[in-house]
Amino acid sequence: MGGKTNNVFKLGIGMAISIFFLYLAFRQVELHNLLEVLRNSHGTFLMFAVFVLFTSHWFRAVRHRYLLESVKRIENGSLFSALMIGYLANTVLPAHLGEFLRAYVIGKKERISASSTFATIVVERVLDVLSLIIIMGLVFVVYPFPEMFKLSVYLTFAFATGIVGFLALLKFKPELSFRFMKIATRLFPNGIADKILQLLESFREGLVALKDRKSYFIVFVLSIVIWAIYAGVFAIGFYAFDFIELYSIPISASLVVLVITTISIVVPSSPGYVGTYHWLCMIALSLFAVPESHALGYAIVIHAINMIPVALVGVAFALKEGVTFSKIRKQIGLREVAITD
Repeated sequence: MGGKTNNVFKLGIGMAISIFFLYLAFRQVELHNLLEVLRNSHGTFLMFAVFVLFTSHWFRAVRHRYLLESVKRIENGSLFSALMIGYLANTVLPAHLGEFLRAYVIGKKERISASSTFATIVVERVLDVLSLIIIMGLVFVVYPFPEMFKLSVYLTFAFATGIVGFLALLKFKPELSFRFMKIATRLFPNGIADKILQLLESFREGLVALKDRKSYFIVFVLSIVIWAIYAGVFAIGFYAFDFIELYSIPISASLVVLVITTISIVVPSSPGYVGTYHWLCMIALSLFAVPESHALGYAIVIHAINMIPVALVGVAFALKEGVTFSKIRKQIGLREVAITD
């Protein structure tokens, strides 16, 4: 009961944060101007943006295949299906719990450890953070950023450094890392402490090296491609809303929007980053003199492109895989996930 109450409390806090940022986004926007902006957007460009976005998800599944290859070779289609189901869960569950579900689905279907699979997902996210930091560094050279965003970069870099350090310690010095975790879990009851250490061991098994140097190169290139496509979606949005013609906004501004909106993913909010994403997108576009009504209309549509088609595809794959959300396993911290054959 305590765990359920805690989850409800976290969700409530996230909802309150989202409502606050939605207020910031809408407070100075005239509704009729916003509707006019939405009506004048070009559907052809938006449909193309959806297609481009799904190519990035496919490349993400391909990259995950290389990360998992030393554990088991899994088909791209199976990993893409699990990825879409995980993204679906992230739209309705707080705290990125869709990543746990994604690992569970892969582990259950492919008969491998879910903890080992989750370890590769953590590595995948570390690669994303490092890629984002590189992009941030490039963008900061070209565009002056407000101090609040520079602070977020420093915090992101510190977080990524800490995670990379812990993963390296767990991989190359497992005895030392386990000794540290035993000290850290002394305050827990023996049963819980033992469970944490067992999960950590399974997690460590997923931190296997890639098969060869070629795989490292491919993973590196795929990471660049994935984030370049993300920026491309924002750039296509510029054409959909005539930003280039109306405000002479450069294509490179898509990198600025990418960097700033990505901060919304780490800010606590309701599932789907509602509110935080919209306000930060408006802040990013304001650096290029885009009016608030146009910026908010753009934010609403690009956010919808990132959420709605992915959620619909996720539902289709969930039905195909027999995944139900009535129960989520205790390891995820909510209710048990049932996967039927």
